[in-house]
Amino acid sequence: MKQTQNYQLNQWEMTDRIRMEDFNGDNSKLDAALNSQAEALAAETAARAGGDLYVKLLEVTTNAAATQVDLDVSGIDFTAYQSVELHAEFPDQNWSLKLGIQVNDVTDNVYTLYPISGGGSGYSLSNHLAAIGTHFPGMVRFLCGPAERNVTCLSIGAAEGNYWGNMGVVGCKWGELAKLSVNTGGSSIDAGAHFWLTGLKK
Repeated sequence: MKQTQNYQLNQWEMTDRIRMEDFNGDNSKLDAALNSQAEALAAETAARAGGDLYVKLLEVTTNAAATQVDLDVSGIDFTAYQSVELHAEFPDQNWSLKLGIQVNDVTDNVYTLYPISGGGSGYSLSNHLAAIGTHFPGMVRFLCGPAERNVTCLSIGAAEGNYWGNMGVVGCKWGELAKLSVNTGGSSIDAGAHFWLTGLKK
């Protein structure tokens, strides 16, 4: 007797014998599958209601002025998340800075930036994957993927009268990502700067 691909439900043909145990077996499979779907939906609904799908992964507050702040992300399994966001606050910063985000101590112009404002095409090479502003932090959202896929993120923000919106890509793979660095390019981030990562679970 033929069976369906996913749940192996019986598919009778004219020459097949009709038996009660075949119907009962199909009904048991359907009941188990529907119950599994209902339990998964209930668990997801409860998790969303409790905020469990969106979790804080890392938090760093500086206690001294610095030109670079490093975030150790070696303990984070990025493949378990749909996306990860970098947030920042600069309560004591008196001037506006554009801060570059770099990965794994890579400081060369090997980051590819694709503009996301105004449409069009083209790209540029940069020494940072994304940027964040001290007076208007904006958003840095990492678009997580399989361990062998390149690290990719979206960033929008404004600083020093400028604004930006880019999708950044770097050769580093998600399975290799161990450090995120927030770099000023020579200026100083005041003490009390607060950085944290949040992740949206799959």
